[in-house]
Amino acid sequence: MIRFTDEDVLKHMSGVIRRIKKVVDTIGLSSPPPTPLAGDMADSTRIRG
Repeated sequence: MIRFTDEDVLKHMSGVIRRIKKVVDTIGLSSPPPTPLAGDMADSTRIRG
């Protein structure tokens, strides 16, 4: 899970994007996505942070 402050997302979007790309590169595409926790399916498309 990656978390960002509201300020980072609103004022430093390029840094947020770089961080996400770095994490994705580190994890690699071969790793399966994590299984959602019970109760998370209803709002699984909602961005949290």
